[in-house]
Amino acid sequence: MRIFILSAVLCLIVPLSLFSQETSTLELKDTMWQFLPDDVISVVAGNDGRLWLQIQDDPEEEDIGKIKQNIQEEFLKKSPRILDCRPVLFEPGKRVWFTNNKNNLILGYDGEKWIEKKLEEPLEIYAGCPFNRRQRNNLFLDGRAFFIISIGILSFDGENWDYFSFLGNYNANAVAIPLVATAAEAGKEVGNCNPRAAIAAAPVSDPPILLPCSDMKGVIAYINIILKLNSSTNTKAEASLYKCMEFRDGKWTKLEFDGIKPDDIEIIMPRKEGMILGMLDGKMILYKDESSNKEKFDDLLSKLSDDNFNVREKTTKELADLGMSFKKAVLKALKEAKDPEVRTRLSKAIELMKENLEVYLNQENSPVFGDYMLKDPVIVHYDSQARIFLACTDVRMKENNESLGPGLIILDDENKASFLKGKNFTEGWDKHYFFGDLGYIQPLPSIFWLQADNKIRILDIDKKDFIAESKDISFNWLQYAGSDGTFFCSRRRPCYSEDAPGIERPIAIFKPSAKDERRMLAGQEIKILDEDFVVIEEGSAWFKNPEGKVMMFDGYESKNIPELKNLKPECNIISGKDGAIICKGQPLSFMYAEKNIFIAESLDRLIMENRKLIEMYFGDKNRDLIHDDAGNIWFKNDTSTLSINNNNQTFDLSSKIVEFFSTEKIRRFALAGAGKNKVLIDYYSYGWENGHSADNITLSCELNNKKFIFKKIPRMTWLPSFNPIYDSSGSLWYPAYTDSRKYQIACRMTADEKPQEIKDSGLPYLCDMSGNIWLGNIIKQPKNKFNIWKNGEIKGHVVVPHANESTTLISDREGSVIAITSPLVTHLTAENPEKPSEYKVKTEYWLDVKGKSTPVKGFKIRNKFYLAVTSSSSNSKDHYLNIIEFPPSEGK
Repeated sequence: MRIFILSAVLCLIVPLSLFSQETSTLELKDTMWQFLPDDVISVVAGNDGRLWLQIQDDPEEEDIGKIKQNIQEEFLKKSPRILDCRPVLFEPGKRVWFTNNKNNLILGYDGEKWIEKKLEEPLEIYAGCPFNRRQRNNLFLDGRAFFIISIGILSFDGENWDYFSFLGNYNANAVAIPLVATAAEAGKEVGNCNPRAAIAAAPVSDPPILLPCSDMKGVIAYINIILKLNSSTNTKAEASLYKCMEFRDGKWTKLEFDGIKPDDIEIIMPRKEGMILGMLDGKMILYKDESSNKEKFDDLLSKLSDDNFNVREKTTKELADLGMSFKKAVLKALKEAKDPEVRTRLSKAIELMKENLEVYLNQENSPVFGDYMLKDPVIVHYDSQARIFLACTDVRMKENNESLGPGLIILDDENKASFLKGKNFTEGWDKHYFFGDLGYIQPLPSIFWLQADNKIRILDIDKKDFIAESKDISFNWLQYAGSDGTFFCSRRRPCYSEDAPGIERPIAIFKPSAKDERRMLAGQEIKILDEDFVVIEEGSAWFKNPEGKVMMFDGYESKNIPELKNLKPECNIISGKDGAIICKGQPLSFMYAEKNIFIAESLDRLIMENRKLIEMYFGDKNRDLIHDDAGNIWFKNDTSTLSINNNNQTFDLSSKIVEFFSTEKIRRFALAGAGKNKVLIDYYSYGWENGHSADNITLSCELNNKKFIFKKIPRMTWLPSFNPIYDSSGSLWYPAYTDSRKYQIACRMTADEKPQEIKDSGLPYLCDMSGNIWLGNIIKQPKNKFNIWKNGEIKGHVVVPHANESTTLISDREGSVIAITSPLVTHLTAENPEKPSEYKVKTEYWLDVKGKSTPVKGFKIRNKFYLAVTSSSSNSKDHYLNIIEFPPSEGK
């Protein structure tokens, strides 16, 4: 079984109670769920138990002086609020290390003295504090601070800095790694390279992993570097170059493991007697430290010349049983030995070492630790206390082979095993990291935050039991745990890049022992096959049931549509008016309109056979199919092909765009009406620039007498999905392409193609039923603030509690807007919608759905308004469609 090392969401329980320090500052209530202020994007616990809050500031440009001033002002407060930086390491004393938003500066401060280190481009600091859950962790050991920096380790001993690069010395004049024929040749080239060129020529899959040695006097760092090879001489285009180094006594030394292929090593776990190597195939190999067994080795060496043959035979075997880590010591003894018998015995011991390792690697994976024999164990965690956590499907007693069933084995640094019996102790360890990285190290006392199926469970391994649980898995990323049983959690791992949005906000505070004061929003739960085919439209909701049948919900019941029984899930859904839909699927396409099903073998044929209905139900405001005022039907055949149907003739517009704009790599079109006989096309190819498609262009296109007339208009920014927003006059709104760190533009395109640019006031989210345009994600403004635009100007703004960049806005009637920041649902109403300042929070709800939910949609059925949300269990085996009447009836 493959060893799969994934960290659970874990955290250090600090000795000081958060509430005893912070009640007056944070004004926390004794309730099960509440939130930190909306500007807090992460929480970090210091050595002394104080909570450091990172605040989103969005400065126009970085000001190191202001960063230092802010740190100085906040340094001794109970809950420091820090701007434009984050802590990356707490020393045992007062010194705290920070980095900026660009991750290219390290600042150390102890309340009096500053230490500053600027990283040379393209180096960046990757890791965070070891007291908080992070992908990688910096360390402070034996008077030296160690930082993970891109392709190496940077350290500071209190006086001097030292940088070790796994790709050689930083030499700006050095030649980059060339494309070479073999991995061995590549390894020779790595020693002298420019990191900028090396990163391009030999990409590193992950930053180094940094581990403390068991004696806390040194560190081990290792990395797997992916090298590009010359494809003309190799069928394999890349090879890996594994490097493992130990820092001790002021220098780095390469660690090598005789008999083990470096590429087969997945994780290294230091122990008191050496290291356990976790292999890709699931094996665990104890690689003993020579120094820890030197006396035994010397004793065995002396017995090789014993007069008794049986003693010499037994000693040879015992010497081989020490393992391949003693091969160098044996070779040294062989070189120095003068007795032929001793030389023979030493040579035989080396051969036996190789044979033993080969036998172990080929045998069934059933390692023995203490009293237990483990069947196919999976390493699920390893912490900085050198504990190894193994999930096992079957644990047996070593003495009599009695099966104890599944459970969790925990090995301390001396490989003494404790056993938590039961399958429930093995679940949830691999549910929180989605990045595929391995080897997370956490300093744990006893608390584990585990997600399994449709709930989060909190495990205390000292008590050998689960102490609390929550069904709200939207907040599944634990940032901090307080000693009083309070947990600070967010929707995902905090993003610290200056370009990355902080959509993990708000940070929720979960106190299991307190009263639950939430208002839950529940509805009808329908189990579905998956989320690939779910269509929510006015008057109906479509989905596939677990048996694969296409069903339609009409507000009362779910009806089977037998005509679509052979429809495969590869579907492209096109929405129309009054519940009409068109579905391009395999092996057929269909349309639903006027309570009838129309089927054809292709989308082209479906359009040709049903033009009148399409003209009636599909207008100029659809995303993937548009009927313009001149009788043209524009539609996407697939994600990269745009077609036009005119008088029962179909034209391929994709080839015309290639002809006019000289590109062949179209990824997707997004369409929206832009006036009579015209459409708006957002078109882009591969290649990126500042996080956007470098070749993206936005066009209006007119078909006139079979001639295509293209006109470039303000470029649309790339978004995962483009949903056009129209105001009451019919003008189209979209976010224009900008350098989003400096300014932003909401573009309002009128029918005469005269764009109006609304600058630095937000991006279009919604045109409500009262004709107000809601502009959100405002540059350099709180992300819960929305500007309201109407009749050519900003009329005011509305603050939506706990909203962020990913909030969905829905309007169900005049003067009513629903803001969904899953699982939060905020209902805002205004007595006079013409005055945006009158929009006030009426009620706040929590979605009561199983598992983790997707974006919510709003629709009407039989004069009632509903919210529809799909959700799935954390193991993605079960999927649900939830239909929720809104607002809920009294008493529900």
